[in-house]
Amino acid sequence: MRIEREIKRLGYFWAPDNPSEKLPGTISISDGGVIELEIVTPFVDKREELGNLKRIVGEIHDEGYVTLDDCSMKFSDFTESVQRDGIVQSTRCVIQANIAFIGIAYVQGEIPVFDGLTFSVEGIDEWVGISGIEINRGNMLNPTIVSCKEPRAIKLNLDQGMKLYIEFQLSFPPIDRRRNRRDKTADDIAFQKETKITQKTYFRLISEHPLELDAFTSVMDKIVGLLRFALGAIVRVDTVWATSEDSRDNLGSEMQSRRLIQTYYPSQPSCRDMRGVHQSTMLFGFEEMKDDAEDKINKWIQAYDKIAPTFNLFFFAQLGSQINLEAKFLAMIQGLEVFHRRTSDKTRMPDTEFRALLDSFVKFCPEGKRTWLQEKLQYGNELSLRSRLKSIVEPFKEFFGDKKTLVELINSVVNTRHYLTHYDLSLESKAATGEKLEVLCLELESLFQLHLLDLMGFSREVGVSLVENYRPNRRRLKRF
Repeated sequence: MRIEREIKRLGYFWAPDNPSEKLPGTISISDGGVIELEIVTPFVDKREELGNLKRIVGEIHDEGYVTLDDCSMKFSDFTESVQRDGIVQSTRCVIQANIAFIGIAYVQGEIPVFDGLTFSVEGIDEWVGISGIEINRGNMLNPTIVSCKEPRAIKLNLDQGMKLYIEFQLSFPPIDRRRNRRDKTADDIAFQKETKITQKTYFRLISEHPLELDAFTSVMDKIVGLLRFALGAIVRVDTVWATSEDSRDNLGSEMQSRRLIQTYYPSQPSCRDMRGVHQSTMLFGFEEMKDDAEDKINKWIQAYDKIAPTFNLFFFAQLGSQINLEAKFLAMIQGLEVFHRRTSDKTRMPDTEFRALLDSFVKFCPEGKRTWLQEKLQYGNELSLRSRLKSIVEPFKEFFGDKKTLVELINSVVNTRHYLTHYDLSLESKAATGEKLEVLCLELESLFQLHLLDLMGFSREVGVSLVENYRPNRRRLKRF
């Protein structure tokens, strides 16, 4: 979770089952969703009691109630201060929490459940690419007209029993009303010399049945992964609000509104830097998938559950300049191996034939070596890296050139991977280094993109077109 400026709030905090004993403290939430509560208490024996609390509730300035869950003592120490009556000893405790719910106080033992989660992701506005702001520029005779209207929300049904909405919110500056010097009325609008209208895009997950936070954040993380893939950038969640049927604000006149519970928690990735996101540099935007967005997003989420390590390795490799080329290459090739292993049931021979062969080997093996032999042959029926690469490249072989170029690519990948894994001196001269290794990484990234687009349901022709026009790769390849 990206937090541009550290949040610090003063307040009073207490154990949920002991609201009469409140202690002053400071809650801080910093980038990455790091949540800490600092309490200084004159009671030395409070250290152990505070360290055993798993939930702490409080009331903070300008924000109302707050609940800190999954708490643990980070550190504590004694402080001494000299007052008129002598030296006073107190205990300073810093408590770390894994979740902070701002806007609500849960009682002891209550399990927080929600019916909705609204969140914003860096780059979402550029990816969705829908604006409700229109500017018609005029000239000396005609005025410039700025019109705005919130775009209609987009509703998508998810297989997890949830609905995903893409929503838009327009923000306007407050109207400055001042007294007119001439007629002294208070309803005249002050002299206007500038204005600012802002649109923000959000995702909102809605469930028909109340769910714990993990159920929502699991789907949210996969949607964030989709944006990372589409944008080719490290994007992070920057805002999260939860809503609950049981949590409403009374607006008077029998009107009620769901209270927004601002939610913070530690999350990955931890990288702070994100290059600028532009529509011209993304792999694809919502426009390219809007006709069947529901189907594509559902396929992405289903695939995430099945091949999660593949996505993790691909995103790790996408860190680019923040990791060296060797680590980037190894993450890419390992990710492709995992992808093939989890999406294909191909083996060297039928499983029954391999088991019979293994049993015959073990039968004639000295008894003291049988465990060793079984461990060595445990993966003996797995395809070799070369065989996997041929299978992975086959659907898109035209993308990588003629037969000779394809053979050279596979040989280079295999030799480089074996060298960087085992550092066999006999392969050192065959392994790619420097610019050749960088080109190899770009080729593997393109292969990854082609398969993930295919997995989402993009046609082969559209997938190839998107990858061929993916500007960051074309720009980097042009250097060579």
